[in-house]
Amino acid sequence: MYLFLTLLSALIDDTLKQYKPEVLPGDSIVFIVVNLTLLSTIVFGLVVYYIQRCKDADETLEKHRDNLKRSNLFLKKSHDVLRK
Repeated sequence: MYLFLTLLSALIDDTLKQYKPEVLPGDSIVFIVVNLTLLSTIVFGLVVYYIQRCKDADETLEKHRDNLKRSNLFLKKSHDVLRK
């Protein structure tokens, strides 16, 4: 869908240029600042989310590793009892 809309935009770009409004230089700067601010905020939010998900995964893996250690210890003890 994105690819289709991009191609469609490229095809109708010349036709729509005649309807282009005049943009004042001050307005242009405001739009650039708003775009950079929003983009930076989105990237920052995604990085924070990614770091939190990594921490959650690490905690889950640590819990499972501890469970495996306990299970392995129990299995070794049971094996030793059966060998006797």
